[in-house]
Amino acid sequence: MIREVFFLRAIACLSIVLGHSISSSLNWYPFLGAESKLAVDVWRTVTELLLFGTPMFVFISALVLSHAYPKGTPQGFLLKRTKYILVPYFIMGVFYAALACAIEGAFATLPGKIWDHIVLGQFHGYFIVIIFQFYLLHTVFHKVIRTVPLKKLLLYSLLVNAGYLLAVAVLWKKAAFPVSVWWLPFSAWIFYYVLAYHVGQNLDWYRRKLSPYGLQLGIGSVVAAVAVLLSARTGIFPFGSKRVDVLVYTVLLCFFIFGLASRAKRVPRWLETVSSYSFGIYWLHVFFIAVLHKAFKFLPQGLREHSNLSLYILYLFITALLLSMAATYLLTRHPAGEFIVGKLGVRVSGKRGGNPAQGQNLTVAK
Repeated sequence: MIREVFFLRAIACLSIVLGHSISSSLNWYPFLGAESKLAVDVWRTVTELLLFGTPMFVFISALVLSHAYPKGTPQGFLLKRTKYILVPYFIMGVFYAALACAIEGAFATLPGKIWDHIVLGQFHGYFIVIIFQFYLLHTVFHKVIRTVPLKKLLLYSLLVNAGYLLAVAVLWKKAAFPVSVWWLPFSAWIFYYVLAYHVGQNLDWYRRKLSPYGLQLGIGSVVAAVAVLLSARTGIFPFGSKRVDVLVYTVLLCFFIFGLASRAKRVPRWLETVSSYSFGIYWLHVFFIAVLHKAFKFLPQGLREHSNLSLYILYLFITALLLSMAATYLLTRHPAGEFIVGKLGVRVSGKRGGNPAQGQNLTVAK
């Protein structure tokens, strides 16, 4: 068990929920026209600063994978992850396709929506497609590092990852790239995997090296965040987390959080809880954000009229988070629910969140 992962996973999870709450509010808040330009710009800036969420999940998944299986994968490795990770991907892909059709009032387009979600990964679950590529890679990666030193692979993977993302940016500007699929190949994420593999194989070394440099890593993260904001303003890259500047930003932020977590005497209970429920939260929060938006019009008129953009964002964020956790808890009380939202993750105590009797933890899916 890697204690630092609880911090990383909880922060990544909360950043994704908050980012989707903000972007949904900027699209759906019924009184957005009455908001000041400053308020809208501030929240749009926050959204850009939260782009590290999905890449951090990728890094975490590879880190736990490397630490748990340093010399290869056991028998049944892929089968177990197919049951509890890939099956939920298919189920939730169909579910969100149906939800999109219901919102648009166009159920005739359902087959096409299902194709877009499951095959092209055009919904927030695309993360699973990337992780499964890493599962496949991990089954042979320990053989690769016997012939190519891991430090060299770090450099090679950085060049491949950065080169691919830069090429995408150039082609995107020329409208010459298939936007629907470019983020799915592992070449868009390979550096996260190789770096996390290195961390997982050298945990104590990274703890010693990162812990004393919290200030420097914090400053580096701030500088990288400013670069992300500047590139977003100039339109150099397509909006989203699949960019070279976000890669640098995410790595520095991961190291900053990892270093601080290494010095922490304990994992706060609320971080443990969010980390344990993170996979279910990841799947369900988008649904609850959509439901809460619809429910907003049924709130008392006075309450709605005295709301503002910030309160609406907090309303979506906090309520969607709590409802996702509650739904995950209820679903995982039943064996079939694990095929919808996966298993709950372990806590520091070694017990599963909400249900200590559950089977093997699949933290690598988070």
